[in-house]
Amino acid sequence: MATVDKIKNDLVRTINLMKKNIVLYQKADSDKQEKYKKIAVKLTKKKKQLEAALENGLESLYADAELDLNELRIIIRNEIQKVIINEVDVFGAAPTTSTDTPELEDAFNDLEKDIKRTDIDAPESEAIGLTLAGIALSAPEIIKLIGKFVNLLKKIPFLKKLSGDKLIAIGDKYHHKITGAFEYIIKKAGVKDAAKAKKFAGVLHHVVIAMLLVAGGVSMSGLVTKGSIKGATLKGALNAIKAKEIRSFLITSADALV
Repeated sequence: MATVDKIKNDLVRTINLMKKNIVLYQKADSDKQEKYKKIAVKLTKKKKQLEAALENGLESLYADAELDLNELRIIIRNEIQKVIINEVDVFGAAPTTSTDTPELEDAFNDLEKDIKRTDIDAPESEAIGLTLAGIALSAPEIIKLIGKFVNLLKKIPFLKKLSGDKLIAIGDKYHHKITGAFEYIIKKAGVKDAAKAKKFAGVLHHVVIAMLLVAGGVSMSGLVTKGSIKGATLKGALNAIKAKEIRSFLITSADALV
């Protein structure tokens, strides 16, 4: 019987082939799409077989450990989740994920790095550094890096297939990374009040999430925010983006924290 590692590797390769097949299906003329549907059916069948083989392999692997059945199921589920990045159906529908897409993860990681590289240091003549109001006046630099983030989002396949709730959940997942990066440059620019720096970083994070929703073609209507995402702040950020008044929104938000 194949080893668990080999089955996992075969499963990963099969999923990657399914993803590539979806792209070919979407690009093909309607009279040629049937070919890719048949390929999708075969790959989906193979994926299910490999998932079953992986489960059986893990059952054998942990048989001597005398694990409780529920514990064994948890182990199997975790192993499968490690290798299944995207689920693709046979009709060429958009991938759905249990957490997010690798492309979105890359975009957020790149944004975090870009934020930390952003220079909003106070001029040497301002020995005490910038205030939050001064940071807000640096909006062009901040908007520029968020604009770069949006350009990355536009290149992500299936982004507009994700629901607004899903996009908000993804944004909430990256809350600490993005706000942490913003706090870093805010404090570097001279803001001494850690609490205010954190709150303003949170506002900037909401602008990022609003940009994510706009890129995904989602409005605020009907969305229920959870976790770190606050409805009123997100709505304000969305309205500012639509009205092209992000700078005013940031200045007003900074003034409210003073």
